[in-house]
Amino acid sequence: MNFSTVNNFTAIFLCILLSSLSNPVRSLCKKPPIIFNFGDSNSDTGGLVGGLGIPIKFPNGRAFFGRSSGRLCDGRLIIDFLCQSINTSFLNAYLDSLGSTFSNGANFAVAGSATLPKYVAFSLNIQVLQFLHFKTRSAELVAAGFRLSIGDASFNDALYMIDIGQNDLADSFAKNLSYVQVVKKIPIILQEIKIAIKELYNQGGKKFWVHNTGPFGCLPKKLALVKHTSEDLDPFGCISSYNIIAKLFNGGLGQLCQELRSELKDATIVYVDIYAIKYDLIANSSKYGFSNPLMACCGSGGPPYNYDSSISCDRPEACNYFAWVDLPPYPRYKTVIYELIRKANNNQQQELKMRKMLNVHQIGFWVLMICLDAGFLGSFIEIGTVKSKNSNSKKKFAEVGDYGKRIRASFWETLKSYGSEPPENWSPPPPTSGNGLSVHTPPDLLLPLASILFGHQVMGAMVAVEN
Repeated sequence: MNFSTVNNFTAIFLCILLSSLSNPVRSLCKKPPIIFNFGDSNSDTGGLVGGLGIPIKFPNGRAFFGRSSGRLCDGRLIIDFLCQSINTSFLNAYLDSLGSTFSNGANFAVAGSATLPKYVAFSLNIQVLQFLHFKTRSAELVAAGFRLSIGDASFNDALYMIDIGQNDLADSFAKNLSYVQVVKKIPIILQEIKIAIKELYNQGGKKFWVHNTGPFGCLPKKLALVKHTSEDLDPFGCISSYNIIAKLFNGGLGQLCQELRSELKDATIVYVDIYAIKYDLIANSSKYGFSNPLMACCGSGGPPYNYDSSISCDRPEACNYFAWVDLPPYPRYKTVIYELIRKANNNQQQELKMRKMLNVHQIGFWVLMICLDAGFLGSFIEIGTVKSKNSNSKKKFAEVGDYGKRIRASFWETLKSYGSEPPENWSPPPPTSGNGLSVHTPPDLLLPLASILFGHQVMGAMVAVEN
C-alpha cells in the first residue's frame, strides 16, 4: 500500500473515529468519504421502490422520517447510522435517482436481492454491473464539467460495503432444498461475492467492508412458517439448522476475506461479525432492555411470533421488540447493533492491515478510543505514530489534546456505568516508538476493529499530543 493510499484511507478512518468529538477535531476532516453499498433489505434505502415501484407504506419510516422512506424498517438502517457518524447525507438508492446527486456515493442494495441466480434483478452481479455503468456515466459527466460528479480518484478512495447472502440461504430452505443441498450451495454463493469484490477492486476499489449474515433462524417469519418441534430449536428458541447454515456460510466468508487480503495486496478488507452481535442480543435480550426477542413488532397474531403473512402490520405504534416484521430489525435494536459492531477478524494479519491503514506521518499525536459494548465490555485502541518533526503539527493538535484531558477524568466513570470495572492499576502504555499500531487492552477485552468505522457511537475518546 503506497503512502498516498495510506493517508487517504487514514483520513477516512480518522474522520469516522473522531466524528463524535468537538468541533475543532471535526474540522480536521475536510470531506466525508464516498460510499458504495451492495446488498439486500438490510441496507436498502429505496432501491425496491425505485426499481420495481412496489410501495413501502407507513408505518415504515415512522420512528425517524415520519413517513415512508423506501426502507423496510421503522426508522434508520445501520448504513444510515454510518452516514450520520461521518456527517454525510444518507446514501441515495441508485434506482431512485429523482432528486439525487450521488455526490457521496450510491446505494445499489435492493430488498430481496441474492447472489443467485446471477442474471436476475437485482442480484449482486447486476448491482455490480449497475456500478460499472454509474462509474462510466460519472466519468462522462466529469468530462462535461459537472462539479458534483464523482471522479476516478474518489472511486479509488471510496468505501465499498457488501452485505448479501442471507436471502440465498433462506430461499434455499423455502424451496425445500435439504440441509445437505443448502450446504453445497454455499461455495457457489461465496464465489459470487468473491467475483464482485475482485471486479470492484479492478475498478480501483481498495477498501472493503463485508458483513456476514445474521441468525436468520431467529426471524419471526421463519419461526412462524416453518414447521418445527422443540427438538428443532436451540436453547433460545431459534431454528438450529438455519443458524448452523448461517455459521457455515460465515466461516466460509471469513476465510474468503482472508484469502483476498493475501491476493489483493494493496486492499483492506474488514469482515464484520453481525451474526455474533445479533445472536448475543437475542440470547441476552433483557440485558439490553428488550422484550420478546422472537416476536415481530409490526406484525399480527400475538405470541409466540406475532407474524401473519396475510397482515403486514397490525401494530403501528412503537414497541420494544427486536424485529420490525421479518426484515431489518426494529430501529432501537439497530442502534444497539451499531454500537456493538466490534467482532471483525482480530488475527495478526488483520492487525497488520490496521497498522498500514492508521500510519499517519508528521502528526505527533496518539488516540485512545473507548468503544463500549453497550452492556458489558469496553475496548481500547491506541494509534501510535512517529514523533512529529514539524512543530506546527504539534501545535495544530494541542486543542485536541486539551479535549482529551478534559474527558480523561470521566473515562472509567463511563465504563462503570456500563457495568465494567477498570483492571487494577491499569493505565494506557505510551505510544510505540516508530511507525505502527500499538494495542493494549485489559485481559478480557478484544480489539474491536470494526467499531473504528463507527465512531458516532463511541462513548468517549482521548487524544493527547506527544511530548
